[in-house]
Amino acid sequence: MPAKGTGSSASGSEVEIHTHDGQVVNRDSLQAFHTDMRERARFIGEDRADEVMMKQALSILAAAASADTDAIMRADMGGTVQCRDAGTLEVEILSMDPVISTREDITGGNGYYISMSCTVLGGEEDMLTKLGLQIGGEVVLQTGAELFVLKVAALEKAGALPYRGRIVAIPTRSGNTVVKLGAIPRRAQ
Repeated sequence: MPAKGTGSSASGSEVEIHTHDGQVVNRDSLQAFHTDMRERARFIGEDRADEVMMKQALSILAAAASADTDAIMRADMGGTVQCRDAGTLEVEILSMDPVISTREDITGGNGYYISMSCTVLGGEEDMLTKLGLQIGGEVVLQTGAELFVLKVAALEKAGALPYRGRIVAIPTRSGNTVVKLGAIPRRAQ
């Protein structure tokens, strides 16, 4: 049976989706997902931020040993990048962890965001330079964009990580940025 919506109220508050395997997914399923992600984030705690900081610090020390001033200046660049700033970036997502959000200026969020360990596969040269990224280098991408979070969590649940994809950042008229995870464009062989 194809996926379809049923039983929608005028406000859209109650929508059910029947999946191909006969499962019924509704708003309660989405709330349960967010509750599980917040609990997982509490379990992980502050370790993720400390890990990112430690990698950047060790990168600076390694660059210092080379006495290459360009390498020293690049060493802490690209450590953590917001997906909204990474439009057109192609990455291999290796892993994902939810992190409790402590930002008080964000309203309407789910109380967490995801932090993904990635390898940079490609992107526009000016964006790579602006973000301090190198092809083949590591980057931690972060986002709280709900559909992006759901997609990466679904890939993780399906055992499909690592996954090679493209960040798509779409500016809106209101000045916000919608962030999506798409497939890497097809290319000539």
